[in-house]
Amino acid sequence: MRSLAFLSLAVALLAACETAHPPPGIQRDVVDVWRAGFAGGASARETTEVKVGPVVDVEIDLFAGDVTIEATEDDAEYAELTVTRKAVHGIGRNDEAEASIGQIRQDLSVTQPSAERTLMRITGITGHAEPWYQRVDVDLKVPRLGAVRIKTTRGHVWVYGSRDRIEIDGGGGDVRILTDFPFSADCRVINEDGDIDLRLPERSAGTFDLATVRGTVKTSIAKGEWKDLPGQFSDHDTVVSMLNGGRNRVLLRTVDGNIRISVDDHPYEVGPYIIDP
Repeated sequence: MRSLAFLSLAVALLAACETAHPPPGIQRDVVDVWRAGFAGGASARETTEVKVGPVVDVEIDLFAGDVTIEATEDDAEYAELTVTRKAVHGIGRNDEAEASIGQIRQDLSVTQPSAERTLMRITGITGHAEPWYQRVDVDLKVPRLGAVRIKTTRGHVWVYGSRDRIEIDGGGGDVRILTDFPFSADCRVINEDGDIDLRLPERSAGTFDLATVRGTVKTSIAKGEWKDLPGQFSDHDTVVSMLNGGRNRVLLRTVDGNIRISVDDHPYEVGPYIIDP
């Protein structure tokens, strides 16, 4: 049964490669089947609906784990939050992993700064003596996405449909930001051991400051005016340029990873894995 489950999820993963907007976290589901069945893993998932205003600002601070935020762009009055606590202690330690799940705590705070905006704060912490075996994954769907601030380690960060400023501090995973709304807000991403992908539509703007250590910066600007700034040096791992005259700062940094920037008509048309912009 375990082999069949793993095979079905692998097939689903391959199918997702052909879609314009792959379901967030499908790769993670494949890995979770392996962890639970063969690597001494355990998990507990909880889904909550939260009443929100039209625009939702999000702050997430996790000790470790994946984060996926997606704007549904509908008139829903509720956000959907799914939190999955996980532990993988290794082969033969399933019971220990199961017992440790209770030591992972996630907290949710919801405030209403104005009639139009809701602020959701989500934290994940652990009291376990071996926290490196644990993580907490967060999947959040909101009607319209406002400002985003995320801090995590040992996890991927995927943000879909952003319109407002973004701040991400990550490590041990890739960061992916895709939006089909013209983006002209500040964006700061500091990452390590992972790629950064930023895919924007035409009429986006900004001053881009891009640098990686032991990686490559690649750009594909099919729509818009992309100019190197006077007096700035650009190379295979460093780029300082301006898109459409924008003054908002887009600062992207990573170590042992690549940075890829794409500006075209179809920012969502990409599979689970991105190789070129």
